[in-house]
Amino acid sequence: MTQIIASIIMGIGLSACCGIRAILPLLGISVASRLGYIHLNPNFLFLSSNAALIVFSLAAILEILAYKVPLVDNFMDAISVPTAIIAGGIAEASFIKGIDPLLALVIGLIVGGSISGLVKVASGTLRAGVTVATAGVGNIFLSIKEDIISVVSIILSIFLPYLALLLLLLIGIVIFIIIKIIKKRKSK
Repeated sequence: MTQIIASIIMGIGLSACCGIRAILPLLGISVASRLGYIHLNPNFLFLSSNAALIVFSLAAILEILAYKVPLVDNFMDAISVPTAIIAGGIAEASFIKGIDPLLALVIGLIVGGSISGLVKVASGTLRAGVTVATAGVGNIFLSIKEDIISVVSIILSIFLPYLALLLLLLIGIVIFIIIKIIKKRKSK
């Protein structure tokens, strides 16, 4: 039972990471599965295939680089919400075992997709606030911080899922407070 709960929490943590960088957590799942650190739902083993590893690697590089380019980063936030929701759903569903694969995907999309969508909207709101406050200059620094948070959270989600969940909750609270402060400043 403990292993099932840890798997679900691992999926939740990785889904939240999909809200920061949609593809990077899928790359993390692919690599960790190939190295034997995690065990996926048998119906999601394609995530650790050679093709998936190549596609996720290239897409993650492009995603990371795109967030470093002014204006492109805001465009990425606008178009990446559906990608983050789908990626979060797949991330969560890949850890749900012992049930029908379609049901696992539906549960994954409801739980993981909701979490990643929520994180993506918060992240986009924060980026918009930083864009306004710094005329876009601060976005590259925000992007680098997001990359670091994403990589650390992916690693923690895989190896220490309970700690990752706590960290993600704390980051969520901080983002919420920052958004409140930015909105308060804009209204003045």
